[in-house]
Amino acid sequence: MRLTLAFALCMVVARMVPAQAGLLSENSNYLSCLSASCTSLSLSSSTLTGTIPTELGTVQELTKLNFYSNTLVGTIPTELGSLTRLTELNLYSNLLTGKVPTELGSLTRLVSKAAFGKNSLTGSIPSELGKLSAVVYFTLYDTSVSGTIPWQLSALTAMTHL
Repeated sequence: MRLTLAFALCMVVARMVPAQAGLLSENSNYLSCLSASCTSLSLSSSTLTGTIPTELGTVQELTKLNFYSNTLVGTIPTELGSLTRLTELNLYSNLLTGKVPTELGSLTRLVSKAAFGKNSLTGSIPSELGKLSAVVYFTLYDTSVSGTIPWQLSALTAMTHL
């Protein structure tokens, strides 16, 4: 079964999305069905395809965003940096490309997870990620990120998993 973005997100508010969901590529501005008070969006291993909608940046109450193990493509939207209440951001194991946005440094409430590994990300690690001082789990494992590790990441003193 293939679900449009709008239908998939509406289902998340009420109940679990079936693992055979799919097609996160149709972005038709239907995110209004996602309640403004939604605090968790977990679509791990849901066979989702397409890009991460930039409109997710408008769901200001989100504390958890989990797209682990799908086949999402494109870049990480800079708009995710406006989700300042996030405590977990898991984009691990997709087909994402491009650089890690510097705007993600605004996610200073991230405490449990900032997972970007197993993607085709490139560029260098943004020094702004050093502002994520409370994050426990941080990974860029199995990406094409290169360059030196910014000294600002030494501020990640709560980190126990790298």
